[in-house]
Amino acid sequence: MSSNTAPSRQQDTNIKVPLISKIAYGLGDVGCNFSWMFVGNFLMIFYTDVCGISMAAVSLLMLVSRFWDAINDPVIGSLSDRTRTRWGRYRPWLLIGAPLTAVVLVLTFWAHPAWPDRAKSLYMYITYCVLVLGYTCVNMNVNEVIGNRANEILTGHKGTEKVHPNTHVNMGQSTNDTIPSATHLGMIGRVDELIKQLDLLAASLRKKEEEFKDVVKVGRTCIQDALPLTLGQEFSGYASVVERMARKVRHLRPGCFEIVMGGSAVGTGFSAAPGYKDALYVELSKQYGEEVKPMENLFDGFQNPDFIVEVSGVLKEVAMTLSKICKDFRLMGSGPRSGFMEVNVPALSPGSSIMPGKINPTVPEMVIQISHQVVGNDVAISMAYDEGELDLNVWDATFYKCLFENFQLINSELEILRVHCVDGMTANKERCAQEANSSIALSTVVATALGYPMGVKVAHYCEQTGKNVREAVVEMGLMTVEEAKKLVDPMLMTNPHAAGPVVDAFKKEKKLI
Repeated sequence: MSSNTAPSRQQDTNIKVPLISKIAYGLGDVGCNFSWMFVGNFLMIFYTDVCGISMAAVSLLMLVSRFWDAINDPVIGSLSDRTRTRWGRYRPWLLIGAPLTAVVLVLTFWAHPAWPDRAKSLYMYITYCVLVLGYTCVNMNVNEVIGNRANEILTGHKGTEKVHPNTHVNMGQSTNDTIPSATHLGMIGRVDELIKQLDLLAASLRKKEEEFKDVVKVGRTCIQDALPLTLGQEFSGYASVVERMARKVRHLRPGCFEIVMGGSAVGTGFSAAPGYKDALYVELSKQYGEEVKPMENLFDGFQNPDFIVEVSGVLKEVAMTLSKICKDFRLMGSGPRSGFMEVNVPALSPGSSIMPGKINPTVPEMVIQISHQVVGNDVAISMAYDEGELDLNVWDATFYKCLFENFQLINSELEILRVHCVDGMTANKERCAQEANSSIALSTVVATALGYPMGVKVAHYCEQTGKNVREAVVEMGLMTVEEAKKLVDPMLMTNPHAAGPVVDAFKKEKKLI
């Protein structure tokens, strides 16, 4: 019998494990720990903000829970390993762990701010440590599921013959190195998507720059009339800043491939098998097709998640830049009768339940609101970084929740902004030209040709009479109709290289130079 089964088992061990299985089952334990970190960090916020327990007491709890977790895992593992049931070694412990975790989690929130400080702290320590106990039981079952599936792939049957839930599934790993590493690697796809969306938006803005190159309009500084420019020039500024944001995001990408795997609990790598770390990075590099490497100093990596703060800062820059552009779109598209009315922002939905025909700039306003959330998340990430202490920053859940939410918000809004706003935007050429020709700021060309005091006189004359600058210089006898038509030209003033020779020719004719 054994001679017949041995070759079969030997053949099964040579089965190539699909990459999807490696990733799915390999990250199963990470996912379990990931969810626990969310629960744990949420409770930390509850303890401090709701219960009013001091940060020092909560930080001490984290230290105690680390020691308790280190004792808890092997004890439960040893008990589970001696369990013999038809459901497996660990499954019965799930029946204890899952209800225990749920009940204690509910009891945790019974803590009341009015309790004495010592009572709140004691209650916190009891509930949290019991919660860790229940979680360990749940985690052990996850390990068994992964181990059994691995054995099925390798040997054709469940068991611990090739892969043991404790010895192999948990081998050389700690939540402290897997979760930060998974965060870095998880950012790669999101960074790539952000670069792609920024590049696409920049390309759309460049198209509008070309489309609007002959649309002259009045410039505005301090929301007051300023020198004219073309709508295309204005959009070139938008395209340029989006391109710059894309370059900043590209600069972040290499940091996503630097992780702390192999450092185990505090960066020493204790409990990891010889060769584990080197083999791990080789395999990760193969799977990603790019070099994944350890941080230069793992102790630094455990203590200081400053790269997360850097990424969050760039995301904030992107969000605020998009917000500024969209605020401009709202102003330029305001109207339709008494606003700037320079551009037409695509109408997506009715803007009022009481005013017929009113259309709101819904996409720009969505982008502006997203920037509020992104900035808030960035503040939370900054505070979580600031709260780190000693050999590990434990506020991982704040990083993950806020950072990945920002990625999701910005990546989604970029496509919506491009497709449903920028691509469909058109210019009101007549309105832009009317504003440009009637702007008193055109008196600047008079100041350039005839001196600043004369420019001021022309500006005052326009204010008093309601004339435009071209009409004013003719009525004041400063220029002929032809000279005024040639010099007081908003489009000419958008191009200094073309305007300079025209002004110099006028000065020479008037013998001013």
